[in-house]
Amino acid sequence: MFNPLDFLKVADQLKGGDEAYCRTSGSRSYYGCFLALRGKLNLDNMAMPQVHERLIRNLHRQGLYELARALFQLRKLRNKCDYQTNITISQEDADNALNLAYEIKGEIKRIWMN
Repeated sequence: MFNPLDFLKVADQLKGGDEAYCRTSGSRSYYGCFLALRGKLNLDNMAMPQVHERLIRNLHRQGLYELARALFQLRKLRNKCDYQTNITISQEDADNALNLAYEIKGEIKRIWMN
């Protein structure tokens, strides 16, 4: 079974390239965390289209405020990477996304993998 957090390894390898690589790094950072959290909360069958917002609200309702905050911030970065082609995504943006992703990964391990 694929571990979505393995996307973080790919994001780390991509972040040093040109803007396309930085954008893809930010996107993979988000999706690795999003998919892992969706699985941990047993929400794999959550219907579209508001699955991303609903996952963040679900984290908040469960009292996982820091995870909800970090995933919300990471989602905002991912949206910039994936949809805002009129702005430049820098190495710093990719680093920020990956740092948030590693923060989320640490929380996932702390909460679910004691």
